Amino acid sequence: MRLLKILYFYYYQFYTRVIPDVHPHATVIFALSFTESLWVNGFVEMITLNTLCYKIDKWLMLGVLLLIIILNYIYYNKMHSAEDIINKRPKIGNSNLLSVLVVAVFTIVGVSWLFWGSFYSRSVLENCY
Repeated sequence: MRLLKILYFYYYQFYTRVIPDVHPHATVIFALSFTESLWVNGFVEMITLNTLCYKIDKWLMLGVLLLIIILNYIYYNKMHSAEDIINKRPKIGNSNLLSVLVVAVFTIVGVSWLFWGSFYSRSVLENCY
């Protein structure tokens, strides 16, 4: 859970300082949910490809995204965690640099699945049959 708070805080910082937004909390919830869903869908797809030789459907992936958006909305908005996270300014240890690096790696690796995931699934499916 601490990693999610750190991710939320630095995504919020990004959407208030780098790309100012009118509703930064909503944008953060959507962007964070999207990145989390890429990780979840990537792991599920790797497991199903390697064990069942089956590529999961795009509707299942969108369902996972929708579920994560709803869960993040409930957690961050309904439980008033967003304001607490912003006020506490969580980081890894005492290092802002390490925290930013972890957030950047999490985001880059998650988004990269959009590009290399199709090549990975094609190569695994070619070897299945």
